[in-house]
Amino acid sequence: MSFLTIPTRKLSNGVCMPGVGLGCWAGPTEEQQSNSWKWFLTGIQAGYRHLDTAAQYKTEASVGKAIRESGIPRKEFFVTTKIFMAQDENGEDIHDAEGHPTPVESPSFNDVWAGFEKIYASGRAKAIGVSNFSIKTLNQLLTTAKIIPHVNQVESHPYLAQPELKAYCEEKGIQLCAYTPTGYAVVRSDATIIELAKKYNVSPAQVILSWQVMRGVVPTPQSANVQRQKDNITLPSLSDEDFNI
Repeated sequence: MSFLTIPTRKLSNGVCMPGVGLGCWAGPTEEQQSNSWKWFLTGIQAGYRHLDTAAQYKTEASVGKAIRESGIPRKEFFVTTKIFMAQDENGEDIHDAEGHPTPVESPSFNDVWAGFEKIYASGRAKAIGVSNFSIKTLNQLLTTAKIIPHVNQVESHPYLAQPELKAYCEEKGIQLCAYTPTGYAVVRSDATIIELAKKYNVSPAQVILSWQVMRGVVPTPQSANVQRQKDNITLPSLSDEDFNI
């Protein structure tokens, strides 16, 4: 059995995003959040260079600590953070990667996006994107946007593949990223996925993540388990028949 080489996705502005990220939501408690740097570090040691956090996760500081503790230069990492809307046109420091306004009405996400464009122009973010945007809300955003979002992060898995949105994003040059990329227990226990996992001698999650990567989506699986972290970037190369099943 052959394994995939995890690709690097080149965004529309030329910035490179590692093709699988480590989801950095750690849980609702302060203890979980403050101790999360330890498993972020094991993820880095396993090979992750794309770390996906958010202001609401309250793990941004832990991501920074894990990077420092790793001893690996900061420039080797692609760090995504998400802001629920934006503070104002000056924004807050988005670390390195993208801010993601979500499609709510007040203030207008068109206005928020204009603020993000200023942050991007200032060099404080290497790329900017959105989260949970549909074709409808993307079309509305593009009526005023000077910069087309580089990324759109949405929930996506085999039971929510979102093919129309994916095709739209490809047409516009928007990289689709997936949170909850392996779905829920009902998805991972799907009979077809179980059958493929047995065929390739991998976990159901590995089958699904391989499918995500092979269709050009950047998944951001979350796990504090060292073995699962490794498994999530050790993905079987599915045959064309199995990929399209």
